[in-house]
Amino acid sequence: MVIERTLRRIENLKERPHHERRALAASIAIGLVATLFLGWSVLFFKRLAKYPAATSGSASQEAIAATASARAAFEASYASSSDGYVDLAPRE
Repeated sequence: MVIERTLRRIENLKERPHHERRALAASIAIGLVATLFLGWSVLFFKRLAKYPAATSGSASQEAIAATASARAAFEASYASSSDGYVDLAPRE
């Protein structure tokens, strides 16, 4: 029953003019993209809400300090190399 009705609709669509078929295809494509974007944005904001940004407090200051110390260590190893390349292998 459902398959027969679908096949009849497809046959009716084939008999329509080209611009009507194109308009139907465009509206289906736009609806599909809008649905996918809506689903993605819901999942994205749910995931974003799980991990709030640390704007103040000790955690953000610790992260800033760790970044600064890592940068200082990198710059020191870069400055100590004679050829300008940094040796990333662990030293013994």
